[in-house]
Amino acid sequence: MDYPPSYHLLRDLGVWLECDERGSRAGLEIDEHLCSPNAGVRSGVIATLVDVIGGATATRAVRPGWVATCDLVLHLVSAVRKGPILAGFNLLRQGKSTVVIETEITAPPQQRTIAHATLTFSVLEARNDMQRIDERADQPRVHFGGANEGLDEPLVDRLGCRILDAETGRVELELNAYNSNTLGAVQGGALAILADVAAESAGRAAGRPDWVTTDLTIHYLALGRHGPIRTTTRLLRSLPASALVRVEIRDAGAADRLVCVATATVEAAHFV
Repeated sequence: MDYPPSYHLLRDLGVWLECDERGSRAGLEIDEHLCSPNAGVRSGVIATLVDVIGGATATRAVRPGWVATCDLVLHLVSAVRKGPILAGFNLLRQGKSTVVIETEITAPPQQRTIAHATLTFSVLEARNDMQRIDERADQPRVHFGGANEGLDEPLVDRLGCRILDAETGRVELELNAYNSNTLGAVQGGALAILADVAAESAGRAAGRPDWVTTDLTIHYLALGRHGPIRTTTRLLRSLPASALVRVEIRDAGAADRLVCVATATVEAAHFV
């Protein structure tokens, strides 16, 4: 019932969420620990934020049911290294089996667009008490920050991403309470960060050391319940200014079950 726990990815990100008659909004504060080395905020971090607001919006739309993320498409428009970012939503479709949410992420005070995302959710029956009755859905504002709010090390290190082979983008993540969801599987944002790290590593090996993930498409296929969760990558395209990388994420503790696949563009970040 108490999700996320006191020591969790969403609490370290300091994500806040507002839901009222006008809709849903979410945000967080960017600092160096949420950024890729020598670049801006990670695409995986933004993907986690949009997954939160998309999930909250979709859940409100299908109550008393529940939702699960199927697909997430993210485009990084410009890079930022500090300050707040905000995410709003647009409900594109609400069907019996799917909900499609569009989100735009902006950086105040100019409200310039830094990213755009589209998410598709499957409509499910609620599986436990926390999913059946989530009181936060009726609260005007929820802040996931905890007593030890904030990070004192890079997020990928706190998350436990371990690079096994930088050139091939092989990265490993242990499943634990810090990165899990309400079903005890790896949280969707944690998988997005893992895909981001794997693609960035493989892309940099093929191109330049300052390249970062700027476009990320993830298809969630199964729950990662056991761990360790491991990535493999394949270089689909290599150009002087960018690379296109395919990422597979598998659950090694479940006979290498395919958890999700992703494609990512890796290139130089564009700061504004």
